[in-house]
Amino acid sequence: MFCHEVAAFKFIPEGNVKSSKRTETTFDEDRFYRILADAFYKIVLILVLEYLLYLLLFYRLSRFALQLFLQISHKVCLIMMQLSIMEVYIMEFKELAKARFSCRKFIDKQITKEQLQEILEIGRIAPTAKNIQEQRIFVVQTPEGLAKIDEVTPCRYGAPTVLVVGYDKDEAYNYEDGTCGGMEDATIVATHMILAAANVGVDSCWLNRFNPSTAGKVLGLPDNVQVVMLLDLGYAAEGVVPAPKHDEKKPLEETVKYL
Repeated sequence: MFCHEVAAFKFIPEGNVKSSKRTETTFDEDRFYRILADAFYKIVLILVLEYLLYLLLFYRLSRFALQLFLQISHKVCLIMMQLSIMEVYIMEFKELAKARFSCRKFIDKQITKEQLQEILEIGRIAPTAKNIQEQRIFVVQTPEGLAKIDEVTPCRYGAPTVLVVGYDKDEAYNYEDGTCGGMEDATIVATHMILAAANVGVDSCWLNRFNPSTAGKVLGLPDNVQVVMLLDLGYAAEGVVPAPKHDEKKPLEETVKYL
């Protein structure tokens, strides 16, 4: 069998996976350390003030009042630290989302098992309608399987791993108007995985240039599985850059309306 279906499992990485050079160059390291330094400064300042107030008020406040004062001060420190960490996370995600692009030329090097499992895990925890989790993901890595992919699309671009993302038509939630939720659920899962790929230093490309029915037959998938998209995974070849229009984003005023 040239592809195997992915069952639900959990993977906990044993350390940080090195990100791609592109992600490293877009990461604002100076801002990151400024945020941490600012948080450290504020916490130290609060602790110093807390100690001084403790000395000043030691003979004026009861033991209960002192304990209450110290507890409040400690909570303030924790809140400030959490807010600073949150700012760092928000900054990192925005930079990651901006840096990720569709790669259309890959080198002949397989991604690691740990990277693949992390990508699949993030897809596993993606939201689905009624939490049915009807997504079905097939990992294609063997020469025979990749040759089948090449039969159904010209857009593999040499990727050593391709994920076939679809959904089980028998399990998908159907809305009151008869619309099947499987398409949107599979799309949500795929979106999670392309961002997860960028996060672990893996380049990707979302493919929709293929016939879903033909792809299912060529790959030998069950009849109840509807293919939605193909996801190329690998490492970008030297000199590969985003498409010319990658950074041409419309302003929010053109795409967002308040009702």
